[in-house]
Amino acid sequence: MVVLSKEQLAMAKKNGIWLPQMEKDACGVGFVTSVRGIATHKILQSARTMLERMAHRGACSCDNDSGDGAGVLTAIPDALYRKEIKRKDDITLPPLGEYATGMLFLDQETYQQAKEAFTDLAKGCNLKVIAWRRPETHSDQIGSEARKTEPCIRQVSI
Repeated sequence: MVVLSKEQLAMAKKNGIWLPQMEKDACGVGFVTSVRGIATHKILQSARTMLERMAHRGACSCDNDSGDGAGVLTAIPDALYRKEIKRKDDITLPPLGEYATGMLFLDQETYQQAKEAFTDLAKGCNLKVIAWRRPETHSDQIGSEARKTEPCIRQVSI
């Protein structure tokens, strides 16, 4: 967590953190946070609104429903992960800060081999795969073009 000094916080409030001279291309990036480092549902709601308002900055396929991808990066939602992994797999995660998680976008046909390769690689790095999770997705909500190459999405905890 980054903690701003009183001077830095005052300067950010006065001037903002956006630099117009850094504008380039059509891509867009938004940043929503609490300057006090407090996680809230309002931050996620604001991030979603920001994504909706930046739709004009992304690429769109001919079907008008397949975009170039967008998302929100958050801290690990420990309580949610802990509850879901315990409920689905009866696995208890280590304390927060002693595990990591990642999202993997794998080929539909070869995901099992990729999963095994990832597990072997983790072992080679003296890491243990604790759990694999299939996150909720809504394939019916994506465009026909995107559906043709939709990946197999898996979440791993090590």
